[in-house]
Amino acid sequence: MIVSNASPVIYLSKLTKLNFLKQKFDKVLIPKKAYEEIALGRNSFPEVNKIEEAIKEGWMSVIEVNDKEKDKIKTAFQNLSGGELESIALSKYKNLPLLLDDSEARRIAETLQINVHGTLFVILKAFENKLIDKEEAIKLIDKLIGEGFRISVELYSQLINELKSS
Repeated sequence: MIVSNASPVIYLSKLTKLNFLKQKFDKVLIPKKAYEEIALGRNSFPEVNKIEEAIKEGWMSVIEVNDKEKDKIKTAFQNLSGGELESIALSKYKNLPLLLDDSEARRIAETLQINVHGTLFVILKAFENKLIDKEEAIKLIDKLIGEGFRISVELYSQLINELKSS
């Protein structure tokens, strides 16, 4: 089981690889505010329906986050969006790992000793678990960037070199 913010779910849906989450984690919890961010994208990306199917199937769940848990995080970190705040709070409260792409929010989660990963982690785990080969992993990373995912040139080079040497 894992908690996810909106962006990893959106990006994996756009890549038509939402199933990676089910195969790796069995169950994905999405805070209500993060789901609201996903639902707002309904007009700009049709893949939202795949996320809603996953929710109907029950392996993805939208969770209401307790205000007390949010307030603990919000007091310490003012810069978080509603989805990021709730994702970090839910992960901390449930003591579950977290999928989160925003670098500032990831740093905050790490300071709270949350085991945090991002969309790239999911793709790499799919490769490690032989759900995809290295060529498809590279194509997915390239497509992710084409969808607007931001990654440093250094990290991109490192990932591609690691995949090619596998």
